[in-house]
Amino acid sequence: MIGTINSLLKIISYLPFTQFALKFFYLYAIKNIRARYLDSKDVKDIILTSNIKSRDFIFGVSDLNFLIVVDDSIHPKHILNKFRYFTETNIILALTINKQYIPILTESEFKTDSIKSFLIRNYSHNTVRWESILSRKEFIFSLRKQDYFAVTYAATQTLDYYLLKQTNPKTKRDTIKNVYKALSSLSFLHPESFQNNKKLQKRYYMIQKFPLLTPILYSSFIKEIWRTLSGPSQIDKKKVKGNYPHINPNLTVYLNYLLNKTFIDDILLTPSLIQNSPRDIKGKIYIDILVNDSVLKKRQYLKIDQIRDDIQYFESEGLKYRVRFSSHRLMKFMCENCLFPFPLEVLYR
Repeated sequence: MIGTINSLLKIISYLPFTQFALKFFYLYAIKNIRARYLDSKDVKDIILTSNIKSRDFIFGVSDLNFLIVVDDSIHPKHILNKFRYFTETNIILALTINKQYIPILTESEFKTDSIKSFLIRNYSHNTVRWESILSRKEFIFSLRKQDYFAVTYAATQTLDYYLLKQTNPKTKRDTIKNVYKALSSLSFLHPESFQNNKKLQKRYYMIQKFPLLTPILYSSFIKEIWRTLSGPSQIDKKKVKGNYPHINPNLTVYLNYLLNKTFIDDILLTPSLIQNSPRDIKGKIYIDILVNDSVLKKRQYLKIDQIRDDIQYFESEGLKYRVRFSSHRLMKFMCENCLFPFPLEVLYR
């Protein structure tokens, strides 16, 4: 039932002037939580980390995100379970709150800057604004150097989830919102690596203003994303040798075929750590396919999903392939900033 109503709200949010009506449900949810926890001795604060005043916040689609602060003597998991139950039993709360991500800290932990750093996500400006819904106090603080890594890490992980690798199906609207915010954070913190793309910005705000144009503008939006992430070819194809021991020979043939594509620079294969024998690769192989700006010609970026499907066709019961697309620019940036997609793999090797 919740899923059906949620889908209906998303459809309604596309219609003109409905944002004013949908805003009521979000304000009701905040008011309801405040009334429930205002006199609680265990819960010291509940902080709204979503900026509902931002033009990026879409009532009916965006979620309310909260940070719960509890007394040091209380086990956080106990309070979290109660909070989740409370939100699930109220239909308006269930529709408006992100129940998958509810950070909860003790008072002492909340005062620890290194922990708080990783609660700051998708920021493309120096000032962070949160609001306590219990005391109505506003938290305003500036990003410090130690916060930059956390924000950069969150941005690259968001790109990885919504763009680079194959994961569970996501709506176009969610993909557009999250990928744009992640790239905005990277452009803001690392302008030397990722220049601000004005055409991408125009596409994004056009979609935000006229959501019914999403199916039409989605392809051009993704194209501009790859324009920002990729760059000129970095490899002399004559030096590339496709030799992949212990791997399905048919996959080897297909990977060599891909290397002949002008928009593909290189293919990196990383076996998972757990192996029965060095001579017998089992488990998973992470395959990173690096593209260059030729991916924009003849709409080659549209073939990315097909390539993922083709590679996974060669999977066997004992060996699975996990495919990601990237570029030399992005890979170099991630390595220079210790933003490895598989940290343990890199550190171990």
